[in-house]
Amino acid sequence: MSLSYNKNKIYVLPTKLKHLLNVQVYLFIIVFNISQLYGITQFESTNFVPDSLIPDTIQKKDSVVVKPGSLEAKVEYQATDSIVFDVDKQIMYLYGQANVDYDGMTLKAFFIEFDMDNNTLFAKGIIDSTDKYMEKPSFKNESQEFFSDSMRYNFKTKKGKIYQAKTQQDDGYVHGEQIKKINEDIFFIKDGKYTTCDHDTPHFYIDAQKLKVIKNDKIVTGPAVLKIAEVPTPLALPFGLFPNKKGKSSGIIVPAPGESITQGFFLKDGGYYFSINDYYDLKLQGDIYSRGSWLARASSNYKKRY
Repeated sequence: MSLSYNKNKIYVLPTKLKHLLNVQVYLFIIVFNISQLYGITQFESTNFVPDSLIPDTIQKKDSVVVKPGSLEAKVEYQATDSIVFDVDKQIMYLYGQANVDYDGMTLKAFFIEFDMDNNTLFAKGIIDSTDKYMEKPSFKNESQEFFSDSMRYNFKTKKGKIYQAKTQQDDGYVHGEQIKKINEDIFFIKDGKYTTCDHDTPHFYIDAQKLKVIKNDKIVTGPAVLKIAEVPTPLALPFGLFPNKKGKSSGIIVPAPGESITQGFFLKDGGYYFSINDYYDLKLQGDIYSRGSWLARASSNYKKRY
């Protein structure tokens, strides 16, 4: 028998019970020590959930090297909201100021879907609480930049489709309902507009159902008509040819619209520029006014270097 003391009472414990309590204490100490060594690892492993189920907030730029033979360079990506990776489908979803960099190409948008198996990207913006379309996709490489509502692009073939797009070509701007990028130098435009007005909704433009843009060369259109404030004018063309490179090149000179108190509405300085050779050129231009008057003129330059 043994004694156990309490302030008010004295308890007498049997010897067997005392031994049993000692064994329980020892077991508790052993279990506690084991949990200190392995408890955290067990907790993390039993509560692990794949990234495809719980989005992870990204604080810095990450990168991934895809399987050999698929891409030729490392892909870097980041997003301010979250990144979700579907392991089975090998698709990565980026949300919030998403950004993907690959081999001199940069794509930015609110949402980007990166399909690693097919080497494709899909990007789009988001409609905010004021019903405004925000964080539209922007695609930029070494020589060109596109802004659009949405787009698809293939890393490997360098082909893609861009919807509701705008891009700058030399001193002009090209808009299109749909742009099909064939390679780095050529793309086709459906329901396109060519203008020198830099507004998202241009005040005047050459409207054509089909356009072909050749980088650092020219822009070719099918049948086209000049529109001012979305209103067609009598000035129509069976085809259009616009220069698209720095330096001298032959092409149409787009007229500038305006209004005069005495002569009414007008189209001014429209015409055609001929780059005959390195020393000589010719410019044919004209003005037309809604009250019946018009003006035509020609000018040329000759430069001889000694």
